[in-house]
Amino acid sequence: MFISRSASAIVFLQLLIATLAKECNVCPPEKPNLIPIPNAPKPTENGCGPQGLGALVPDYLFTNCCAVHDFCYSNCNETKKSCDDQFLQCMNQVCDEKRKKFPRLCQKIATVYHKVVAADSSCKYYQKSIPKYCSCTK
Repeated sequence: MFISRSASAIVFLQLLIATLAKECNVCPPEKPNLIPIPNAPKPTENGCGPQGLGALVPDYLFTNCCAVHDFCYSNCNETKKSCDDQFLQCMNQVCDEKRKKFPRLCQKIATVYHKVVAADSSCKYYQKSIPKYCSCTK
């Protein structure tokens, strides 16, 4: 019963979130490169879910992956897409290692989490984070 409800919820969320990720640029074309800002604040993580809404998103088994993803959004050498793709890889690895009982359900949840962060609507979180740590240059 739990699995069928979870699977139905996952399908619903996938349909709800089904958008193709576009490039999420922070810098203008004339200054396309990011470099670290000297004395920038120390990056922070807020668990799974956007700042202020993390309580609405269960961490499931992905607390560490969510933290790494949050820190990635402060790395001047990573694009949003690479951070999001690394997030999916991390979650799939967790599913392979820890969810022997329902690995497919775990991977479905990981896919939904990835679709949320990769959606066009989440670009604003990356664009809000990066300028705290990086500046644009030629």
